[in-house]
Amino acid sequence: MKLAMFGFFASKSETTETYANCLKQLFQIQIPIKLLTDRNGAFTSSRFKRCLRNYNVKQLLTTSHHPQTNVTKFHPAYLLFGTLPYTPPLAQNQVYPPVEEARRLAKENPIKYYEKNKIKYDARFIDSPFEPGDIVIYEEFNYPNRRKLSPIFSGPYEIVQKLSDVNYEIT
Repeated sequence: MKLAMFGFFASKSETTETYANCLKQLFQIQIPIKLLTDRNGAFTSSRFKRCLRNYNVKQLLTTSHHPQTNVTKFHPAYLLFGTLPYTPPLAQNQVYPPVEEARRLAKENPIKYYEKNKIKYDARFIDSPFEPGDIVIYEEFNYPNRRKLSPIFSGPYEIVQKLSDVNYEIT
């Protein structure tokens, strides 16, 4: 069973330096093999990556635009320690099953989630291979710093080359 280590730190800022200092404190207890983070600039900076390299920790990043990495439906601290750091034990027992059962369910829930999503995806998926010379439009992702009324698509563009089954060079 894969377990996670979590630390809770009060901080006034969300900078690379702050996160690196928190990691140094955590790593005094135990150094993990891997660390899962989102793609926040502080986590993708060269300073943060250097900090992880110094401790020989491999960084895993959540998928862009689809950060659905935790589908266990349980708080990580509960799965790791069997208790929640901020909830009285009586209230916790009303919300969560016993820790052994929660750990079993935490293994099963992601499998069920991905199987359910695969069925939905396969039902809607239409394979539409493109060829060089085809005219396409490009979907612009709505990053937080973009204006809400910005166009969703840009183009038209012409496909110049097929790089893989899902990647194309356009002009």
